[in-house]
Amino acid sequence: MHGIASVWLRNFLYLRKLLLLNFFWAAFEPILYLFAIGFSLGRSIGSFEGVPYAQFYVPALLTTTAMMVGFFEGTYGTFTKLVYQKTYSTIFLTPVSASEIVIGEILWCASKCILGYLCVALVALAFGAMPLGNLLAVFFALFLTSLMFSTMGLLLASFAKKYDSFTYSISGFIVPMSLFSGTYFPLGDLPVWVQYIAYALPLTHSVQLIRNLLLERENPNLIFNLTYILVLTLVTTVWSLKRITRRLEN
Repeated sequence: MHGIASVWLRNFLYLRKLLLLNFFWAAFEPILYLFAIGFSLGRSIGSFEGVPYAQFYVPALLTTTAMMVGFFEGTYGTFTKLVYQKTYSTIFLTPVSASEIVIGEILWCASKCILGYLCVALVALAFGAMPLGNLLAVFFALFLTSLMFSTMGLLLASFAKKYDSFTYSISGFIVPMSLFSGTYFPLGDLPVWVQYIAYALPLTHSVQLIRNLLLERENPNLIFNLTYILVLTLVTTVWSLKRITRRLEN
């Protein structure tokens, strides 16, 4: 535990030097989406599934913010420390083990996501677009989402040879997933065969879980959503741990 805390604290102390830049990167773009889509487009759409469109969209925006920040930090941030800065190799020379480095890094990536979705939540709350149902459960679910995409990012970073390697996963997976996971419109509006594909995507389960919690709606897929997120997080954590340990020991 001491090694995990040390890795987390090292990243936190480094973040303090670039706090303003990191705040801008994590929060500014989602807030733009909130105004451009949630408020502006939402005014034209009106209500959606019995609630104003902004309230329908905000849970998905919180979820995609957790995904984006966690994934980008897990890929670009991890790859930089692993390959170019050799940060992990240096830490590995100390009594900190490879597993502590990986777990500490995953927890750090997920913690950094809090900055992004908390800012979005505060802005949405100030403009009356933030439902207040089950807030503790919602933020716990957001943290689980952050963990899931952070571990996916670390796993991809362990395979990467250069920064360009991440272009394929972002353009071919992250961006399409952000469009077809119930973010901008209900999954029921898609063709049935596309709905089956959507339910195979991790973001779909996070969006469904968080939207139903925040809007205080019944969720018949609650156990399925949680199980999917937890199992995928566990699998990618174990896999990335093995991969990064192998790279550090070679």
